[in-house]
Parts: sequence; structure tokens; C-alpha cells
Amino acid sequence: MMSSEGTAIQDEDAQQQQQQGEPVTFVEPEEDGWAETEAFQCSKCMQRKCRYRQAQTRSADESMTTFMTCVNCGYRWKFS
Repeated sequence: MMSSEGTAIQDEDAQQQQQQGEPVTFVEPEEDGWAETEAFQCSKCMQRKCRYRQAQTRSADESMTTFMTCVNCGYRWKFS
């Protein structure tokens, strides 16, 4: 079951995707909190199959931090 915070994030992401003309898709996170996506590209192996999760790592008025892991090579990175 998704928290209200997760739903709010999906709503915000959907609005951004619609504004950019992208199709809107939602992925339910796995039991461990990670979801798979092909929306990002690994800068190390150039593959697009990644897992990600989002967390609030700074104050509430800052954007959430997204933690990424490449399924192909295991490279990890983050952005906010």
C-alpha cells in the first residue's frame, strides 16, 4: 500500500510528465521500497534498466533525493 507522500510524489511526477508530453506511467515499489524504471540511463554502462527510491534527506522545503541503482552493472548515483 502506498503512503499519501508516495501518492503526492506520483501526482507531481504525472503533472511534470504531462507538461513535457510524456506518457504517464506509475510503478508500484517492490517490498524493499525500490521501483524499476527505464526513464534514466546509467552513465557507466549506458543501459536504461534502473531501480530507484526517493527519500526526504533534507528539510521539508527542499526537493526529495532520488537514489538510483543500475540493474545491469550495479552503479549507484543520486540526484535531487
